[in-house]
Amino acid sequence: MIASRRGKPPTCNRVSFFDEALDILTVSCSNIIKMSTTKYRKKLLALQRQQAKLFERLLEVRPILRGTVNRVYTRCGKPNCWCARDPKGHAHVRMTWSQEGKMITRKVPLADLARIRDLTENYRRFRSLRRRLGELHAQVKRMLDCYERSLVDDSRAGMPFLNSGIKNAAHQSKRLQKTQKEGSDRMS
Repeated sequence: MIASRRGKPPTCNRVSFFDEALDILTVSCSNIIKMSTTKYRKKLLALQRQQAKLFERLLEVRPILRGTVNRVYTRCGKPNCWCARDPKGHAHVRMTWSQEGKMITRKVPLADLARIRDLTENYRRFRSLRRRLGELHAQVKRMLDCYERSLVDDSRAGMPFLNSGIKNAAHQSKRLQKTQKEGSDRMS
């Protein structure tokens, strides 16, 4: 299974899956293609504009009501009522939400049903926009990390004494192994 930079396999949520796939692609291509700082800057500015638009849409959503609206069927318990013979019973509309860790259910009057549905739909829209804003924020953070690495690499380019020496360390390790092998061959 392919893992992303976060170490988790891609999820089935479409937006998360594509973000995870983009992470995997970015990691695998980062060694092959080096993006310039101007390209990172352009992408960051585009993400910032997306965030601003999404933030404006998020602030437009008003008013909201947390919960779900469902139609339920009950029987009144009277033996002569029609609901005693009907498979479903009396129809009621109820709203359910959690508050301080407890589930609360209340009957919704038919006169208020349309308004309650609009308010709960606004809440779902708000949560969706908020989730998308969080995903964009994570993209910006990843892009800023890449931009920072690119700036550091560009700054070090003209100064060879600032190289990390990773290549030299690998070369020294190979030399050490070769020396150890030659030493063991002499002893035998």
